[in-house]
Amino acid sequence: MTRAHPRTPAVLAAELYLLLLPAGHLLYVPMSGAWATAADLMLLPLLVVTLLEFLASPERGEALAAAFRHEEVGLPRRGYMVGLLLLVVFAAWVGLSGAWGFHPRYAVLKGIGLGTLALGAAAIAVSGISWKRAADAWLGGAAIALMLTGLFGAFGPGLLQDRVVYDGGGVLGLPFPRISGTLVHPNMMGDYLVVTGVLLWGRWPDLEGVGRRAGGVLAVALAISLFLTASTAWIAAGVAMIMIGRGSQSGSGASWWSRSLRIAGTAVAGLTLVAVLIPLDFGFAGLEVTTNAIRPRIWQGAIFAIMDSPLFGVGAAPYLAEAVDPLDPALGIGLWDAHNAYLSLLAQFGIVGSFIAGFGVWKIAGEALGAGSDRAAVAVRLALAAVAVHAIFVASEDLRHIWVLFGLVGVVGARHA
Repeated sequence: MTRAHPRTPAVLAAELYLLLLPAGHLLYVPMSGAWATAADLMLLPLLVVTLLEFLASPERGEALAAAFRHEEVGLPRRGYMVGLLLLVVFAAWVGLSGAWGFHPRYAVLKGIGLGTLALGAAAIAVSGISWKRAADAWLGGAAIALMLTGLFGAFGPGLLQDRVVYDGGGVLGLPFPRISGTLVHPNMMGDYLVVTGVLLWGRWPDLEGVGRRAGGVLAVALAISLFLTASTAWIAAGVAMIMIGRGSQSGSGASWWSRSLRIAGTAVAGLTLVAVLIPLDFGFAGLEVTTNAIRPRIWQGAIFAIMDSPLFGVGAAPYLAEAVDPLDPALGIGLWDAHNAYLSLLAQFGIVGSFIAGFGVWKIAGEALGAGSDRAAVAVRLALAAVAVHAIFVASEDLRHIWVLFGLVGVVGARHA
């Protein structure tokens, strides 16, 4: 037996998790600097059902062992499995970092959370779910999240409206409400929307009839919602546009489209990068827009933390830098996370922890690189590249949807094993 039947409980559990992932973020509980969401609870049935299926089917266990021997059995290759195991080891390192850090409870909770996310990615990868079912479940979840965002944002009540509309951030004077959607922060929501857009691009050639029309409506909703986040994810979107444009087929029509996409992507990414790194204060059509460009100051603080303990890191910590927000200096010095996933890993977990995590992600990326050249394989590679670029501007190591993307890499890779 090389692949689970499409309608097995594990497949259905994986679909349900993908479908409810973004909406599950609406319910969250702060825990010692970390936060747990309803989406995290949805991982438990996925893990349990997948484990029970493997225990009940010796053939599936044998297939998994064969995959580790590089045999073609319809499961991800050994390198991918090793990558996920390394991420589990990294999660253990995160938990252990509380022994020498200042936030031991936070470290344990974050370690447990990351370990569970790594196991969840593995469960998705080996569940037997097809690429189309997985992508459609993800896209369906995005549609639910956007409908809830529009409903709560327009009609409230106040508590729910406040949950999807964001009042803070490093930009003032925007002529529209900035949204965080069903996720916690506009940058997080923006990252999720960019990945969703790339996955929709990956599914587009196979969509027909009602599916194609629904995909078109979703594409418009994604673009509008991403615009309303006013987030650093615009940089990731610009990079994705450039890469899709570069990969377009030749031909007069395609050439015009690819050039336009590259130009637009370069403009979006470039202008957003300027706004992120350089303080701006300008008027336009009667509006006065101001940005704080605080990231360079935060990065400097994170680098100081790295210098304090370069080998093992300072331990898991919700905050790594101190800086005054230029838009609200009366508040004095504020505490910030690293606003950069790479600096965040190095500062908290040192060279040792960063090497374990980095090598694990590299092995997973290797699975994506070896997954062929069809739309699905290209889509997961583009999504990985987009989140890797955006990670320069946001501490994204614990964003749930990125770990789920790792699971989709395994789903796509299994087709070419």
